[in-house]
Amino acid sequence: MKFPQDFQKAISFILNQEGGYSNHPNDPGKATKYGITQAEVPEMDVKKLTKTRAKEIYFERYYQPMVDLFELYEFPEKARFALTLLFLDSSINLGLSRTIKLLQATLNDFLSIKLEVDGKFGPKTKRAFCSAMPSFEAFLIAFMATRLYFYTKLAKRKRMRVFLRGWVNRCSALMTYLAFSL
Repeated sequence: MKFPQDFQKAISFILNQEGGYSNHPNDPGKATKYGITQAEVPEMDVKKLTKTRAKEIYFERYYQPMVDLFELYEFPEKARFALTLLFLDSSINLGLSRTIKLLQATLNDFLSIKLEVDGKFGPKTKRAFCSAMPSFEAFLIAFMATRLYFYTKLAKRKRMRVFLRGWVNRCSALMTYLAFSL
């Protein structure tokens, strides 16, 4: 399968962050390989998941729906890649609905508006998202701050605390990568 260049660059970064197989007792996803849970591939043993199949899953279930929803193909190349990586990484780690909720919360703070934080990318969220794009570098930082805040709240749950350092490192690596890619 031939993947778009934005996807190839983004997935290379993400696969380096996700690592290989794990089955941490505190992880709600349970058995996971390359960030894909056993529940996502019930037809196979996740331990046997190849990087090639993982890329196909990421493309079909995360990238394509996200690009279509956010209409990222309409953005200039520099912004398109940064937003693709930002939202793809977040969607893979947290799910698309949670990513949209983080987007809505970010837009509320960034633009001083009052979007409903419902995880749905409707016309109001789309308008707000587009209006934030002239300052997309500042938006990226604001989104990552919102994401880090979410992780800190999540880590207040005792069983999730063990993952906080990894989440913070992932966000730091993402921001560093974007800073040197833009």
